[in-house]
Amino acid sequence: MERPFSLTLKRTIKRVLYPSLLRLGVYDRLIEKYHRDKVVILWGHRVSRDDNGHEEGAAPLSFEEGITQAYFERLMRFLREKMHPVSLEEIVSFVAGEKRIPDRAVSLTMDDGYMDNYLNAFPILKQYQIPATIFLTTGYTNTDSIYWWDLIGEILKRTKIKKLEMREIKILLDGKGGWLPDIVPLNTLYRRNAAWDDLTFALRWCGAAQISKVIELMEDRLEVNTGAYKHLHSLLTWSQIREMSRNGIDFGAHTDSHQPLSTLSSEQLLKEFLVSKQAIEEQIGKPVASFAYPYGDCHAPGLDLPEMLAQCGFQCAFTVENGHVDAGSNPFALKRVGIENSSVGIMVNELVETVKNGTN
Repeated sequence: MERPFSLTLKRTIKRVLYPSLLRLGVYDRLIEKYHRDKVVILWGHRVSRDDNGHEEGAAPLSFEEGITQAYFERLMRFLREKMHPVSLEEIVSFVAGEKRIPDRAVSLTMDDGYMDNYLNAFPILKQYQIPATIFLTTGYTNTDSIYWWDLIGEILKRTKIKKLEMREIKILLDGKGGWLPDIVPLNTLYRRNAAWDDLTFALRWCGAAQISKVIELMEDRLEVNTGAYKHLHSLLTWSQIREMSRNGIDFGAHTDSHQPLSTLSSEQLLKEFLVSKQAIEEQIGKPVASFAYPYGDCHAPGLDLPEMLAQCGFQCAFTVENGHVDAGSNPFALKRVGIENSSVGIMVNELVETVKNGTN
């Protein structure tokens, strides 16, 4: 089903109203009033060139486009001029009650460790002297492997076929995608994005063998060879990570294999935590204090994930739940605000709403 008219109208109003409020200085006054003794932690995944994907013959899907470089530059300039960017170390000290946080405190985090963080974001972060934290999935770092969801994306955005028959895929999912329709239309970019959302949500709970079979089936049915496009989804190398680490970028662990934590045993969890932490520490020569939950999956039946993370030497962990952080926040359930690829005005409105009305 296409996007409802009311939702389209709402987005249009946001695109016009919020930038106007920013230019008029309304948000400056609201930030001054409400953004005290709180940190807003921003998070994203990718920073793309403005023409990302188009030269390869297809427009990128929303997730892989992430934040465009031009928008990222405008947002970082705003953070430097109007906010008070803080480091991971300052957040840890603040939550532990050891240090007061400055007013208008904001921090930047990026998950998954895409190479475009180095190519497109790092120069801007250096230019504006913005500290940031990147969470690495170490089993993918410095390898030719790419994430399975990017393979799904390449198939969906490049196929010339206008619909996907889901019956065979649902059989491979073994009940995990029972709510998916039997036929998924792919005749618009919006519908391809929706198909990506639905499929990746179902597949994240599947094993690697199941996911591989689904990808093979989709390549066959939709007539796309993903091997030709893997270079568009490269991940950071250790050499790049070391350079960034020497220049104001912190690194945290995002497990070794990016599996949902609720599907793993205690032994598997400890391995995921320790392997990723130790791999990063060996490469950058610094202790790794932070962790980001894959998929925001911060619960495991019968297990105390914060206690396990603390035993492994972590001091804090980040979720994808929306909210701000203050002195009373749980250090192993720190909330963040996702960065919309829209305008600085829309993002600042989200920031203001978070400190004004949001929970910690």
